Amino acid sequence: MTIARDDSMVTSNLTCCACAHRWVCTHPRMDIFEQKCPSCGKADSKVDKTALEGQFGIFIGGDLKPQGAWRGSKGTSLAMPEVAPEHQAAWKADVPSIEFNQRGQVVYRNEQHQRQVYREMNRVRAQLETGS
Repeated sequence: MTIARDDSMVTSNLTCCACAHRWVCTHPRMDIFEQKCPSCGKADSKVDKTALEGQFGIFIGGDLKPQGAWRGSKGTSLAMPEVAPEHQAAWKADVPSIEFNQRGQVVYRNEQHQRQVYREMNRVRAQLETGS
């Protein structure tokens, strides 16, 4: 399986989990949780959801809600491609924490689960880029 590198840049309002510093950061889409806090230097950030009202939505319980409505509950990624059933096993082999719904969309149980999936995907990408 090959995980395509999404190098598109996005701007996020982030909050440091260590010191609660808030800042705006432009970064590659999949590297959102790897951004270092300009105040304390730790790479433990989360999206400041209070700044997301009115932006793109996510599905919660089958209904499209504004992103600010997601508070770490179960959600479906609209940014990830749908994965055909015959390819899901290959994805799971490389990204063990990834989960799919019946349509092949990536689903997250909560924010910690999303972080784990992103970490695993970034690890696979790094291995592909270095050839190891």
